[in-house]
Amino acid sequence: NAKLQFVWNNLNIREQQVTQEIRHRICEQHDCLLLLIEALSRTDPTTAARILLKRVDIAAENIGDLLKVYPCKKTEKEESIFDAPPLPDISEERLQWALGMIEKNHQAWEQSAEEKGKSMVDSVRDDAEEIIEAASEAIEKSSVTLAKELEDIASHWRWMTVVAIAVALAIGCAAAIFLCPQYVLCFMRYCLVWCRHKE
Repeated sequence: NAKLQFVWNNLNIREQQVTQEIRHRICEQHDCLLLLIEALSRTDPTTAARILLKRVDIAAENIGDLLKVYPCKKTEKEESIFDAPPLPDISEERLQWALGMIEKNHQAWEQSAEEKGKSMVDSVRDDAEEIIEAASEAIEKSSVTLAKELEDIASHWRWMTVVAIAVALAIGCAAAIFLCPQYVLCFMRYCLVWCRHKE
């Protein structure tokens, strides 16, 4: 997360720098355009006013350092002072359009980045939860299987131990009967005496 945050912050800083540079260039272009219009207003104030106001139904004149603009009467087409619509401010329009697009893209980018950041965090959290659930299920299944196997092994060994003890006792008894019959007879007499004595 720290690396992603560092990259994200660097991208934001770079985007802000680029946006500031573009805005600065737009301001410079606008200032240059205004200087050109100011120079034009000294020789042709009507054209300068029409460019500034983007209207054709006006006239203008210089009075000192001021540009006086006033509406003009409708002139016939033959008497056109300026036979064209106002000059489109191509560079300013393009720059404004570019600035608007950058602003929209920046907002959309931030919004999508927040959504991606949220969705990334959500997806990572969801993936982690799925992995944890799968791991807990696997551990539970394996622990149940392991417990069952251990129980089977323990019961198997219990039976083996019981059988081994029974076999050992049987062998011991058989050996005692065949090797020492007098001890067996003595033990049997003792048991009979004890049973009679109890009755």
